[in-house]
Amino acid sequence: MQNNTRNNNFFPETEADKYVKIMVFFATSVVIFISVNYIKNYLFISTNFAFFLIYFEVDKSKSLETIHNILETSFYYTKKPENSIFHSIQQLFFAVLSFALLYNYKGESTFFICYFEAFLRSLQIFLLASSIKSFLLWSEIITQKQIRRGFLGILVRLTIAIRKIFMIPIWTNYIESIEKSKLQIFVKFAYLIISFISFGWILNDLKLAFKNYIYSISEHLKEVDPSKIDDNCAICLSEPIEPIELPCGHIHCYDCTYKWLKTSSTCPTCRSAVYGTKLMDFADGDFPPSVLIFNF
Repeated sequence: MQNNTRNNNFFPETEADKYVKIMVFFATSVVIFISVNYIKNYLFISTNFAFFLIYFEVDKSKSLETIHNILETSFYYTKKPENSIFHSIQQLFFAVLSFALLYNYKGESTFFICYFEAFLRSLQIFLLASSIKSFLLWSEIITQKQIRRGFLGILVRLTIAIRKIFMIPIWTNYIESIEKSKLQIFVKFAYLIISFISFGWILNDLKLAFKNYIYSISEHLKEVDPSKIDDNCAICLSEPIEPIELPCGHIHCYDCTYKWLKTSSTCPTCRSAVYGTKLMDFADGDFPPSVLIFNF
C-alpha cells in the first residue's frame, strides 16, 4: 500500500509561527504607513499586494487542514471545527482592511498599477469567500457529507465567476484612460469579447459542477447508524468510527475505507468491485495559483 504523502503537507501551527505572523503584520503595517506618507503609488500598492498575498497563502493552510480532515478522515465526526470561527473573523477583518486601503487610493493609471489593483480586488473577494467558508465549517450549516460531495468546489467556482465580474470594469476603465485612438477601441472591443467568452466558460463549468454535485447523492459510500453495528471494522479490527456501508453490504470505518480505496478498488472483506467516490476539482475549497495570478 502506498503512503499517503498528502498528509505531510499539513503541520500544526507552532508558537513560532504565531510570532512570525504577528511580526509580519506589524512590520508590513509600518511599511504601509511610510509608503502612504512618503513614497506613494507604486510602493504603496505593491506593498499592500505583497502583504495580503502572504497573509492569504499562510492563513489558508489552516482551513485546508480542517477540510482535509473532513474529506479524508473522521476527525470531526463527533465534534465541529471550533477554530474555524476565529479564522472567519480574521479573514473578514483583512478583507475589509484591504478594501479600506484601496478605496481612497488615487494613483497613476498605468498597467502596473491597474494590475495590482485588480490583484488586490481579487484577494478581497477570495478573503471574503474564505471567511464564508470558515463560517460554514464552524456553524455546520453544510454537513460533512455535503463537503465530501464537493460543495466547496461549487463555492470556489462561484467566487471565480463573481471575481470575473469585478475585473471587467477595472480593465475597461484603464483602456479608456489611454489616449483615444482606433487601437484603443479595438483593444477594448477585443478585451470585452475575450472576457465574455471566458465568463461563459466559467458559468458552464459551474453548471457541470452542480450536475456532479447532484449526481454524487447516489454515491457508493453510504452512512450507517452506529447503533445498528455489531461487528468490528475488518480493516482496523476495532469498533467502526463513522461506519460506512459498501455496495456489497460490508461495513467499515470511513477513515479506513477512504485510505483502502485510494490503493484498491475492491472490498477489503469479500473482494467485490468497489469504486470510491471521485472528488470534485477544488473540493477542498482551495484557489489554484493560476486564478490568483490571472487578474484580467
